[in-house]
Amino acid sequence: MKKKYHPHPSPSKEADSNPSISGRRRLPVIWPVLLIGIALFAVLYPLMRPGFFVSDDGEWMIIRLSAFYQSLADGQFPVRYLGRLNNSYGYPVANFLYP
Repeated sequence: MKKKYHPHPSPSKEADSNPSISGRRRLPVIWPVLLIGIALFAVLYPLMRPGFFVSDDGEWMIIRLSAFYQSLADGQFPVRYLGRLNNSYGYPVANFLYP
C-alpha cells in the first residue's frame, strides 16, 4: 500500500517536531484591547465629569453655538451673521470662526 503525499504537514505535527515554533508565545488579543481601553479612559476622564470643562473661551463658544443654532433655525443658510450677539445688533462672527 502506497502512502499519500501531503505537501503541507499538519500544524500540530510541525509544532511538536519543531521546538522553535512550539516554544514561541503569542500575545493574547485581550491585552492590546485592555491597554487601549485604559489609555482612552485616562484621556477622556476629565471630559466625563459633570459640568463644563475649564477653558479660556469655552463659555463664549457656547454662546456663539447657541446663536448659530438660532440663526440656522430662523432660516439663514449658510449662517454668516449672528443677530443675537452684540446687544442684538448682530455680529458677523460666523465669517471668521468655524461654527
